[in-house]
Amino acid sequence: MNIRYNNYFSSESAIVGSNFSTYKLRSIFLFFDELIATMGEDKKLAKEIESFLLQIMLKGRQSGIFAILSSQRFSAEVLSTTIRENAGMRVALGRMSKDSYRMVFGDSYDELPSAEKGIGKGYIFLDGLGWSTPRAFQAPILKTEEIDVRSLLKKFLYDKSQEFTDETCK
Repeated sequence: MNIRYNNYFSSESAIVGSNFSTYKLRSIFLFFDELIATMGEDKKLAKEIESFLLQIMLKGRQSGIFAILSSQRFSAEVLSTTIRENAGMRVALGRMSKDSYRMVFGDSYDELPSAEKGIGKGYIFLDGLGWSTPRAFQAPILKTEEIDVRSLLKKFLYDKSQEFTDETCK
C-alpha cells in the first residue's frame, strides 16, 4: 500500500482525484477472520494489528487495498472506533445483541428497519451510496458441495487475462 501511495499518489505529477483504477492497479483484499479473538490474545500484538489496520482503512481505498474484517462480535475495548467507522461496507448477520448492532452500525442502530434474522440474514450498510441507515440484507448461500471454491479462487488469483496489473509491487 505504501509503495503504491508513494509511486502514484504522493508525487507532484499525481493526478488530482485519482485512485488505483486510474493507474490500472489490481485490487488487493486482506481477509482477517476472527479479528477480535486474535487481538484479544496478546495486547502487544493487538496494538500492532490495530496500527496496520488503521493505515489500511484510512489510505487503502485510494491505493486499491481493502480489508475485510470478520468476527463473532466487534468490541469497543478491542477494536477502535476509528477503524469501525471507516469501514465502507458493514454487514451484520444472524441474531445479535443491541450492543453488537451498535458496534457495527454506530448511531444508525436506532433506525434499523425490521428485517428477518437468521443464517445469512441481517443488515448491510454501504458508504457512499447516500444511505442514511442500514438496510435489510440476505447473503446468497454458497453451495460448496456444488462449486469447487479453491479452483475458482485460484482462477481469479492467477488469471493473467485481467485488465489490472501492478508491476510495481511484485
